[in-house]
Amino acid sequence: MYHSKHNQNITYLFTWGKPVLIEGNCAIRKEDTDIGKENWTKEYTRLYFKDGITEVKKGFLESFVMLRELVIDSTVKNIEMTEELRKLLKKNCVIIRGCYDTYAEKFAQENGLTFIHKDIYLGIRRNEEHCESRTITLHFDESGQMSLLYEDFCQGISAGNTMGGEFTRDMPEQFHKGCTLEEFADMMPEAYYEQIMKNKELEAFLDSYANRQK
Repeated sequence: MYHSKHNQNITYLFTWGKPVLIEGNCAIRKEDTDIGKENWTKEYTRLYFKDGITEVKKGFLESFVMLRELVIDSTVKNIEMTEELRKLLKKNCVIIRGCYDTYAEKFAQENGLTFIHKDIYLGIRRNEEHCESRTITLHFDESGQMSLLYEDFCQGISAGNTMGGEFTRDMPEQFHKGCTLEEFADMMPEAYYEQIMKNKELEAFLDSYANRQK
């Protein structure tokens, strides 16, 4: 984890194979790319503005010349547009991910960019006896197709080392455009039922998805 040298409230979490998670209860600025890590903005292609980030000031995104995908949570209400950023987004065919009916979708539409719903975390099942766990995520690929992403984690042979893997499964045949939260929970393994029933993000998605399919 790294912190912005300009604002210690802003943190960056780097996980192999995942977007760079950017967290903080504030706007984010160009100077926040200074984290004491040389040339890092020229290496990463995927960014994720987590809940709490309210605005993206001009100059920040322009630093990520290899940007290919931008995930925007619902607290983000504005991204300051510049001609440089507009050209970057078009040149790289940047995909915008977020929730339906939020600023993320509006931003994509206004700038002629592809919008895809962001992945929705569904829950975790833990096996304490064997130090194992499995998470399930509702995953949307680059065509917008839905599937279930399973990720397994287990303790490695040394302390602090973890192992595991991931695989995808097609959506259950029972899934339909008017699927309710309870119906969705019933399709998943029983261990995830309570977590899914409390998932407001999934509930909002199912409602919007049903309305868009009419």
